[in-house]
Amino acid sequence: KLNSREAAEHDRPGERVGSRACTDLSFDQAKLGMKRSALLAAALCARAGAFAPHRSALLPSARGLASARIAAVAPAAVLEPTTLPAVHVGWELLSTEVVEEYEVVANRYIHRLTRAELLSVVAPNDDNKVFLAAFRTQPDAEVGSTGVAHILEHSVLCGSAAYPLKAPFVEMLKGSVHTFLNAMTYPDRTVYPVSSQSMADFYNLLDVYVDAAFCPIATDTRSGRGREIFEQEGWHVAAKRTAAVGDTAAVPVAAGLSLQGVVYNEMKGVYSSADSLHGREALRALFPDSPLRWDSGGDPEQIPKLSYEQFVNFHRTRYAPASALLFACGDDPELERLNRIDAALTRAHVHRSTALPPLAPEVAGVPPMSKQALRSEPWLVQDTYPVQANAQLEQSGQYVSLNWLITDEDIPDSERLALSLCSSLLLGSAAAPLRASLLRSRLGSALIGGGLSDSLLQPIFSVGLKGVALGDEARDKVSELVLDTLRRIAGGEDVTESDGVVVEGDAAAASRPAFDDEAVAGALNSLEFRLREFAASERRGLSLGLGAAGEWAHGRDPVEGWRFRKSLAELKARIASEGAPALFSKLVHTYLLSNGHRVTVQLAPSVGHAAERDQAETNTLAAAADLPATGDATHGAKEEALLARTAALRLAQQAEDSPETIAKLPRLRLSDLELACSPPIPCDVTHLPKDALDGPGRVVYLSRPLASAGVVLVDVGLSLEPILKPLAQMAAQNGWPLSPTDPTACAAAAAAAAAPAAAPPPPAPAAAAVAAAATTT
Repeated sequence: KLNSREAAEHDRPGERVGSRACTDLSFDQAKLGMKRSALLAAALCARAGAFAPHRSALLPSARGLASARIAAVAPAAVLEPTTLPAVHVGWELLSTEVVEEYEVVANRYIHRLTRAELLSVVAPNDDNKVFLAAFRTQPDAEVGSTGVAHILEHSVLCGSAAYPLKAPFVEMLKGSVHTFLNAMTYPDRTVYPVSSQSMADFYNLLDVYVDAAFCPIATDTRSGRGREIFEQEGWHVAAKRTAAVGDTAAVPVAAGLSLQGVVYNEMKGVYSSADSLHGREALRALFPDSPLRWDSGGDPEQIPKLSYEQFVNFHRTRYAPASALLFACGDDPELERLNRIDAALTRAHVHRSTALPPLAPEVAGVPPMSKQALRSEPWLVQDTYPVQANAQLEQSGQYVSLNWLITDEDIPDSERLALSLCSSLLLGSAAAPLRASLLRSRLGSALIGGGLSDSLLQPIFSVGLKGVALGDEARDKVSELVLDTLRRIAGGEDVTESDGVVVEGDAAAASRPAFDDEAVAGALNSLEFRLREFAASERRGLSLGLGAAGEWAHGRDPVEGWRFRKSLAELKARIASEGAPALFSKLVHTYLLSNGHRVTVQLAPSVGHAAERDQAETNTLAAAADLPATGDATHGAKEEALLARTAALRLAQQAEDSPETIAKLPRLRLSDLELACSPPIPCDVTHLPKDALDGPGRVVYLSRPLASAGVVLVDVGLSLEPILKPLAQMAAQNGWPLSPTDPTACAAAAAAAAAPAAAPPPPAPAAAAVAAAATTT
């Protein structure tokens, strides 16, 4: 297997060239001067029988290739755009389809050696190249709310087998022109997206990302550094000797113990926020029998229960290549893209084969979650959030929200679109009836919930108020107001009739039913505009990748969600045939009013909440430290061990990477940057005749064809010269600024503006700048 970068550098030492290199699969090691492991050679030869020759149309020349050869196109080579999928020895093409909405071609491949799935999107008009790796990381009963997925997201970025730096991405930021570089943990998945407009930079980032995800040092048990990373990013018991106030004598180590860790401290902050606690409690309550009942970010009480062995095993199963979705999008040559990802995956396969025990066939892939079954009767969940003093109890108020799990069945995309539109009609603007009704009631200080959320396997709907008066009576008033308003809206009543209270810019002024034709037409137009405008977004590829990762994690077609035209047409047809009021009223009845899977979450302020959390942390710390009783013979030895472990971790954190280690990281050089700009977009210039206007002047019409999915973007520029010239004349004659209380000056200004412009006298020094500005404008 030939890596294009190695081949180019071998052909011309010290210089990266944009040439193509070909070699036999068995490769002549003497010629290439490369040493490959016997395992890699055996793996490549074993898969040679499935090789299909490359199509010559995808190569920079039409030179024929034998069926036992592989071609690699260097990043500098530019290929003509084509809708034909690239053919590569390492990849099996599963499907190819054109997505007209975004003018891209989506090709699905599976990696023959590792069984990793790749969604390769050919986007000739998108120079912002994107790569993304996604994994299904929903918690299970073994790890619960220990936050293992969140800790892994941090830890895999702390060095890998090929790039063993302490913080490779921090180092890469010093010499990268990336447009996006991050990692995110969702309740049911973890994604690692990166993007860059520079092809060389993009391939460097891609290579480091793949190695980080599949071969992190954090899960390599053959050295102590993996455990150090786990303790640094996850949790550890930190020990220190402290001195009592006014006394130089050392106090027991137990007095200086604390729980530390990047994720642990981050989640302590999250769990001290009332808004975060409410959102997590609502999600946990809606999915009582699903993995979503556990917090993938980590509960501070549960994080210290995660062992290093559980951490390693979670990565070994959830981050196996066969359990991943890889996504790539942009205008780079697809064949080179496949070659790069294949090389990175093959290297990762060799590392995992030697560093990790093989996975059993039954855990070689992580299936999507099963759905939460709907309950038939509503229920109540109560909890507290921390406040500092009793005086803040009434001032803070409580959180009250109603939360629905919409369905436990698969629904078509047009139905999901209809639910999104319905949510927008109910809550999406200041004049939306449910929003206006809640705020006008003054039962709370602000709206919470936000309506429909469709980012999980099953959609949810949430709405409520915070700053509600304390007590169950106030809670019941909010609940009844939400339900009564929904009943009235579904019944066609106007719930926005003004009661003398102006809310958010006179939200009550729009007196009309929620689902009348005008409101629906406006919301539908806004929805269609957002869907179409997205096609011209600078971060289109990144958004496509994040959306595809979510659909894939839920076991759905990752491309189908991009096809909005069909779903939008079906929704418009339903509105035309059933009528907007009937359609959306039925949605409210079906998914909200008649849906028993509804939980009311009541979150009340509590002075004792923080004290309870502190006591729980003390108990967790004691269990994690596992110090024997003071009089025990092993007590002193255990204290010294904790001190030594803390010191070793601090020393490892302070150590710097050697120059040799840093040199392993791929570097972006000035010669790698593409000097030529993108080809200019043709501009049509039209001079419209003067009689096209009612008054004097002329119109120059400039137009450019852009991939904007049918959205026409219009900018209108008007010359201010007819206004500014008379003002300049007045400034020259009367000084500046003109006084609005001087009727003579104002009348003269009006007369000058109406009269033909005359040559002004030489401007006074005070008005010279104004006159110059008018001439320039």
